[in-house]
Order: sequence, then C-alpha cells, then structure tokens
Amino acid sequence: MNTYEKFKSIVTVRKKEELDEKLQKLIDENIDFTHDHVLLSKDEVFDNKIIDRYISLFNKLIEQQGNN
Repeated sequence: MNTYEKFKSIVTVRKKEELDEKLQKLIDENIDFTHDHVLLSKDEVFDNKIIDRYISLFNKLIEQQGNN
C-alpha cells in the first residue's frame, strides 16, 4: 500500500539511482499542487485528531511489517 497514492505531487523512489530521473520528470511536467492542496485542506485534516491518525498509521505499518 502506498500511503501517498492519492497525491499527484508525490512519487515513490525505491532506488537511489531513480531519484534524478523522477525529480526531472516532475519538473518537466510543471507539477500542479492544486489537487494535493484540495486533499490536504479538507476539514478532516484539520480536526485536532492528528495524533489519532499517526497512531492509526503506525499500527497499520506495524501490522504490515508483521505480515511480511
């Protein structure tokens, strides 16, 4: 599961050798942050429950690690 798959301005780089190419691709595409800004600006992001979301995220990551 990719935590950032909903965002258009974030890419996953699994190998150090891919970093330059992926960064250049983002630059060449004239990246637009509008879509990501809308996702991050929703009320559920700013609802004073950030700690609960981090705990949930950590629990999911721990569970995934246990399944691997």
